Amino acid sequence: MDIFKLNHQELHTGATIGFQNGKIINGLKSKLWIEKYREPSEFKFTSKESARIRDILPEGTIISHVNTPELMIVEDHQLTIDRKKGTSIVTTTGRGFESISENRLIGSNATWTVNVADADYNLVIPSGACEYQAYLLLRDHMLPAYVSNSRDGYSHLQIDYNNVVNHFGTSPLGDRKIGKGTVYDRVLETLAIDDLGIRTLRPYLAEVYGAAPIGEDNSAYIQIHDGVDRRDTIKFTSISGSVTRADFLWSSRNNKNSAIVTGRWIDVRINNLETDYNRRVVMINGSDIDGVYDAPTSGDLTAAAALMFERGRNVLRSKKSVSVVSMELDARLSPYRYRTDYNIGDLVKLETDYDVMTDMRVTEFIESEDENGSASHPTLTVIQ
Repeated sequence: MDIFKLNHQELHTGATIGFQNGKIINGLKSKLWIEKYREPSEFKFTSKESARIRDILPEGTIISHVNTPELMIVEDHQLTIDRKKGTSIVTTTGRGFESISENRLIGSNATWTVNVADADYNLVIPSGACEYQAYLLLRDHMLPAYVSNSRDGYSHLQIDYNNVVNHFGTSPLGDRKIGKGTVYDRVLETLAIDDLGIRTLRPYLAEVYGAAPIGEDNSAYIQIHDGVDRRDTIKFTSISGSVTRADFLWSSRNNKNSAIVTGRWIDVRINNLETDYNRRVVMINGSDIDGVYDAPTSGDLTAAAALMFERGRNVLRSKKSVSVVSMELDARLSPYRYRTDYNIGDLVKLETDYDVMTDMRVTEFIESEDENGSASHPTLTVIQ
């Protein structure tokens, strides 16, 4: 696993020059690289203090490795000094590049004033497919051509959403009032409605993974995607011996089927058919929707109720039971190779010892490397 950093700023002037390949990073004792479907991907490296990794990979450095198209960003360095052992170890961690959208807030796309009270920001995104609504949230808070305050724009960045094929919820979504918070949190909430994923692709490989270049070949591409349906060709099985270890998790803790959306003036109830022990109700805050009115008319409340109902419906679509299996594969026996035969987000089949073939999604892939060797394994989640 050869880690490298990308040159993103011209060293002498500090001007942004796009994402250009830099150099391989040496001196890492251990490497952990985890790519995830929707939740932020992450990495963890350890090194001796004498390797000066913090100087080589300062916070904010964009990195990748030679076998992956994905970009991540360095966020933390932790130095641990053990006088008894005579060691000084630096632990370097970070997340997927798209997590930079947590540095933009819902409502920040406006002309900024200093010490002036602005009216409450009321963001309603129009009805459309789930991936399009997520795209609008990113576009309108990050791309230079769409932000009101030029300082909010990220240069050398493109956003792609055109390769989504499978929707596992009801699409399109209706008009949605977006609550305050970080853009990243609201995008993840939106993607969860239809079980969509997000990742950032580095230049030159973006087109291979379905992101159409728009004007520049040295841009990073934030891609909203749903993987590729490979259920006819990729079938993991423990019977053949290729699955050497599997951890299963079944959980209904997150499952909800009815909701009360509470507001300042009104509450909206979403009452599904489940009864008795099967009825699971969640409370959802909708006060930011009807709370914009000081003296609402009946028409105001009707409009607010529609937006509150849409919020409740979308939250329920993301509140599902979970079935997850994390597998370790014997590379000698498994006919499938990650990034060659399947990738993050892909739909595959899993046959267990129970002789049941289940539709799964690849939601995580873990790669690790240290002085003892290397290992890797996928995590699969049942499609619902």
